[in-house]
Amino acid sequence: MDAIAVLGLDALPYRYLKIYAEKGIAPNIFKLQNIHASYRIRAIPPITPASWPSIMSGVNPGKHGIFSFSGFDKKTKKVFYYNASHLMHPRITEMIAYEGGTVLSVNPIMDYPIFPHKNLTIVSNMFFTPKPLSYPKNLIDKYFSTEVPLPKNKTQYIKYLDGLEALLEDYLQNPPKLIWINLNFPDALYHAIPETLNNPEKVSQIWRRIDKIYLMLKEIIGNVIIVSDHGFSRHEIRISINDILIKHNLAASKSAREEYLTHKDPNEFRIVKINPRVMRFLMKTGLKDRFISPVVRRVVKPLYEKLTKKKLMFGSSYYIDVHNSDVIYPTLNSFGVYVLNSDKLEQALSVLKQYEGLSIVEYKGKIFNGRYLDRIPDIVIIPDYDKGYVLGPPDIVGSVYNKTITYDHDLWGSMILDLSDTDSINLEYLNSLDYLENMMVGPIVQCMLGYPLSIDVDSKSLIEKSCNRDLSYKNYRGKFLVSKKLAVRKT
Repeated sequence: MDAIAVLGLDALPYRYLKIYAEKGIAPNIFKLQNIHASYRIRAIPPITPASWPSIMSGVNPGKHGIFSFSGFDKKTKKVFYYNASHLMHPRITEMIAYEGGTVLSVNPIMDYPIFPHKNLTIVSNMFFTPKPLSYPKNLIDKYFSTEVPLPKNKTQYIKYLDGLEALLEDYLQNPPKLIWINLNFPDALYHAIPETLNNPEKVSQIWRRIDKIYLMLKEIIGNVIIVSDHGFSRHEIRISINDILIKHNLAASKSAREEYLTHKDPNEFRIVKINPRVMRFLMKTGLKDRFISPVVRRVVKPLYEKLTKKKLMFGSSYYIDVHNSDVIYPTLNSFGVYVLNSDKLEQALSVLKQYEGLSIVEYKGKIFNGRYLDRIPDIVIIPDYDKGYVLGPPDIVGSVYNKTITYDHDLWGSMILDLSDTDSINLEYLNSLDYLENMMVGPIVQCMLGYPLSIDVDSKSLIEKSCNRDLSYKNYRGKFLVSKKLAVRKT
């Protein structure tokens, strides 16, 4: 296969592909042929910073080292925030560049800092980077503004897509072996304006522009893959893990100070603390998420931020006491608990397994493997998204189960194969699978392009059955760690 283009659409849910096809919002992406060539992708955990590296590297978080937006250091009892310097395994973009293949990488996750290579063109200006970066350096100024594009600002977002299209027009004159583009759409929009999940026609202008870019890639490259890092859906019951821990004397609570454990710089936030009794009433009745939260999200928070330049945060006036707890759920999107007293490990697992609405409660070593298991919570927790459950924030609200109408991630992302050359891939085998693990995506692309896979690759037997060619394996990790160290020093 000469070349492949991958278009990553953050949080594009598998369950909505047919609905979007019926609505006709992006007729080239969601054409009937593509719906028939679509696959469910499972992401554990279903969070952007962990799932994209798994997709692009072919290895689980225990090997690439990133589990969520933030981790927890049990020695210092402090939260730390992940960036690309924590990434411990190369992505497909780096691996192909090391093998002499040319690559265009737009918004690799994690995206700051970037790791330059002579065969790798990089643009990083959308997700978590504190400043726009590119290699070569002039790409940002030539094609993009310095603003981070958010799809709720349609004009700004379309301007970004115009710049992306101009970049592609230049680079497609002599196409690289791999183009991999990640966009924060539709995820950022779903979070900001949840009704667009079911009514994508409200942002049809953005969908049409992305569809145009997709068609450009299809016409020139011929082989295009759409992939998402997780799904998105509506949830009705929020589970408070820290309330469970306190109920069973595994954790202690304390009165909230101005700062929260979850926020690195409290000067950027104004915390409005709510009495637990009031919070419990609001959560139990559903008033908070059914009526109050929509008004706060659409009116109060934007107005407050405009007037004060600070973000407004609402939470319980009690939170977890890190220094006097045996087990803690430290942050939103922890997807697990850290056991600070090893004697409480089995008890914590037993207690959490009792609760309905948690589809996975397991020791981390039974789900993940690798050199960096210490970064993963001791007990991994995944809610039963399919039944409407979602994990709540680390606030103490006085109730384990809380009524809600909230829109958030779920396990089921999607992959669409629009290929003109299918000789190297076993479509019959892929079609026989109920779903694909997210770690399978990058290696399948490497297989189709004919490059060696990482010796650390997960789902090895499934990948070998998915490929119609003999696979070879190579140790890319050492070279990546050296190049990463050099790049970080220069940043």
